[in-house]
Amino acid sequence: MIETDVTIIGAGPAGMTAALFLAKNNVPVTLIEKDAFPRDKICGDCLGGYAVSVLKQIDKNLFDRFVHFDKKLVGSGVHLFGPEQQKISIEATTTVDKMIREVVLCKRIDFDNFLMEEIKRYNQINIIQNTNVSNVSKHSEGLLLHSDNGSFLKTKLLIVATGSIQTLVYDLNGKRTRRKHIIAGIKSYYEGIKDLNPEGYIELHFLKELAPGYFWIFPLPENQANVGLGLRSDIIARKKACLPETLDLDTDSS
Repeated sequence: MIETDVTIIGAGPAGMTAALFLAKNNVPVTLIEKDAFPRDKICGDCLGGYAVSVLKQIDKNLFDRFVHFDKKLVGSGVHLFGPEQQKISIEATTTVDKMIREVVLCKRIDFDNFLMEEIKRYNQINIIQNTNVSNVSKHSEGLLLHSDNGSFLKTKLLIVATGSIQTLVYDLNGKRTRRKHIIAGIKSYYEGIKDLNPEGYIELHFLKELAPGYFWIFPLPENQANVGLGLRSDIIARKKACLPETLDLDTDSS
């Protein structure tokens, strides 16, 4: 039985960022991931807002390594298209140390692997991969985590960073996230798209048939693009929508 003060479930950007902040402050933490790296997730592959500046808050050297990370594309802004192809362009003018703008495009698998390599630099972080936490129960000194093979870890503090998978949160507080607050998405990668904005602008298209969802085209390094769409889960259920068909993809597309 593993015993730890702090445990994080989910080694996505949220979980790994939390682990890095804790390790920076010399707090030992156990990080649990249900899959084994490298692994991919459905994502728009865009770091927007001030997400990149968080890396500098963790560690300047980490930030510098990301500045020189070659599997990313620095974006220039966003083009917003309305149902009638009305267009609004927003330039990303905010910079971090005049090196990275607000919009950075990086495949999720590459960004997650970058963060995992940073995680491995810290002795304070114990990484457990390929382990699914199926249930969480309370005990006198905190929480007991169970995998498919039985209980395996005791922790005093638990951070659940499992994204849209809310099962463990429901086990702990009895509340489920309503479908109208969850967006389901699908993506596919394309190469050689003609007329893709050369300045690295991302595109968001708000089409009538997707309202209140949206369709996106995000440029990526090596002349690739992430093309996908997102739609509220309650709308999908009501319309019995099939996202691959809506995006006009094969059903086995990722």
